[in-house]
Amino acid sequence: MAKRFVWRLETVLRHRLRTEEQRQQDLAESLVQLSNEHATRTDLVALQDRCREDLKQRQSGKLNPVDLMQINTYLGDLDRKHQETDQRIAIGQKVVVDKREILAQAVRERQVLENLKEQDYSAFRKKEQRRDQAAMDELASRRSQQIRGDER
Repeated sequence: MAKRFVWRLETVLRHRLRTEEQRQQDLAESLVQLSNEHATRTDLVALQDRCREDLKQRQSGKLNPVDLMQINTYLGDLDRKHQETDQRIAIGQKVVVDKREILAQAVRERQVLENLKEQDYSAFRKKEQRRDQAAMDELASRRSQQIRGDER
């Protein structure tokens, strides 16, 4: 009866798999956050463009200094928000790169363990095949002796 393969590092491999899944989730969250920042930046650019277009339309008629000051102040605030968003995007891109590297390391660690498991399983199978072959040879030898004994 063949023994069942039990790998001594199975718990370590399962831990590595959970770690890899967590790293994938961390990367996905970072990518979503970066995507949100890009969307915010796009919205700010569109808002700035609309505000500038509105300013051009207002300049075709009478100029109101108070309106111009308010619009310029608003555009200044939008520029500041745009710069802050660009900074958050740069930080987010660095975080994504770092998390990709962390995920790649986790994948490599898992693959090393899986390769080791495959090697151990192959060695186990060879050992079992040799044991089974030895048992079959022993059985054949006994059978042969039994047949010779019956012939005498």
